Amino acid sequence: MNEYFKYIFEFGVEMINCIEKFHSLGYIHCDIKPENFIFRENIHPNQVSLIDFGLSHRYLKRDIWSYQEYLKEDYLTDEDKHVEYEDNVYFKGTPSFSSVNTH
Repeated sequence: MNEYFKYIFEFGVEMINCIEKFHSLGYIHCDIKPENFIFRENIHPNQVSLIDFGLSHRYLKRDIWSYQEYLKEDYLTDEDKHVEYEDNVYFKGTPSFSSVNTH
């Protein structure tokens, strides 16, 4: 039974890593759900990939081309960071997997 929980834990960590990598590129997925993660067993055992970017949108004003550049303190100015807040924006995503606090 311990091996099963270890496998589930590793899968969860891989899912979070996928989301974090995509987010580090300046985008938000907007449709995180189990169906949008796939195993890539033929490439690397237990490797997980994020798919279905149809509802994704940019949350940073500039393109971030490399994760290393993103981590530099002086790379992004305040003007480059988040896009401006928009009021009355329609809901994106799958309601079943959204937060109850979504406004």
